[in-house]
This record gives sequence, structure tokens and C-alpha cells, in this order.
Amino acid sequence: MRLTGRTKGGEAYLYNMAGIERAIDKLAAYEDAEEQGRLVILPCKVGDTVFLAQVGREEPFSMRVQGISISASGNDVILHFGGFPITNAWGSEVGKTLYLTREEAEAALKGETEDV
Repeated sequence: MRLTGRTKGGEAYLYNMAGIERAIDKLAAYEDAEEQGRLVILPCKVGDTVFLAQVGREEPFSMRVQGISISASGNDVILHFGGFPITNAWGSEVGKTLYLTREEAEAALKGETEDV
């Protein structure tokens, strides 16, 4: 059961004060995992469509994410698209050649965005 929500303005809130201990325990578990290098926030999920903006193309190429894995070193997130993976897609490629929306990819192809 979810313990928190967000207002229309994006501010987080606790559903009820009775759940405060559970919410604190859950937050502590997430913080522990983050400190131990076991927490990864992914840019997308399996089944999402992402867009590749390649130099020389007029339109972005859309791809459906078929899998997500972590490299053996633990330093790279790998997005899988059928026959080919994009390594460190979340760390270095998102916002440079790989985009989460068609609009971002189209803007990049037109040179309307700056490199991150």
C-alpha cells in the first residue's frame, strides 16, 4: 500500500499520520540501499518507447525497450532493443543521442537543444 502522494503542484505528502513509522522505515531502507550502491533509478521501464536522434537523419528513430540490465562492473545501465544494447544509456546517452520523448529528439536533430 502506498504511504505517500503528491499534490497537483508536485509536493509530497503522507496519506495519514498513522503510517509515519512505516514511511520512515521505508525511506531508511531506500537510503541504506543507496549508500550501499544497490539503488538505481532508471530513466524508463521495459516496454517504453525511446527515440534515437542520429546525425544525418531527418526523423528520430523510435525503439521499444525490451530489457534493462546492469553491467558486470555495476557502473553502467544497459538498455536492450532487440539485437543491440545501448550501454550507459541512462548516464551518458539520455539527452545526447537517446531521448525519452519524440519532441526532445526532434528538437535535438534541429539543433535546438544544448548537450547536457
